[in-house]
Amino acid sequence: MNGFYTTNGGKLYNCIEKDTAVGRTDFAYRAPAGYYSVPTRSVNPSLVMENCTSINSNGYGLQVDFAKNVQIKNFHLENPAGINGKGASLGGTNGQFSDSSVDIIASGDRVDTLAFGPKDHFVVPPWFSLTLQADDEVVLFSFSDRPVQQKLDLLGEKRSRVTVTAEQVELMQRRNRPAAAPSAPAPARHEEDDDDIPFDRCPAGGGRAQDRAATHLLPEEAP
Repeated sequence: MNGFYTTNGGKLYNCIEKDTAVGRTDFAYRAPAGYYSVPTRSVNPSLVMENCTSINSNGYGLQVDFAKNVQIKNFHLENPAGINGKGASLGGTNGQFSDSSVDIIASGDRVDTLAFGPKDHFVVPPWFSLTLQADDEVVLFSFSDRPVQQKLDLLGEKRSRVTVTAEQVELMQRRNRPAAAPSAPAPARHEEDDDDIPFDRCPAGGGRAQDRAATHLLPEEAP
């Protein structure tokens, strides 16, 4: 019937399902799925799947119903036979799938729709992001009730927390600090021994230590 079955709080890591329900043709009782999870909404996270693979399932490769707070990372969906032309069903049988993060890498040619298709709806809260990739052209229409949520003070957003050390703060301050203007070089000064300064080339009052800063005339400028 199903390759793997999980319910509230189930966790699957590095699992591989292959050829689930191969040879079956009568799906009147229940359609098979390589991975089947229901219900998944009573705990948080209600389902965790990481690095799992479904290969050649004779039904859905992945089916999750009555779902909330699901975390599926790096799920490989390979060539499922699908049900009604779809290779996976995320809330598709009852319409309940929300507040979840899903990462599916899909391939195959036995179904028209591997993970999502025409007329599919995605409900993405403002604090989550949604990334879709497809081999063919995809047209997406989006709408939001953000203005209404803002008016009712119900809007929630996801913000990242960043830890900055004191050393990083100091480094940023140094980078943003304006560079100091280069200081002008001190004027060259020729000093002579007090006894070598002629009296007539010094200011009035004699030439001793206090007169060393006086500008001395060059020989060609001397009177």
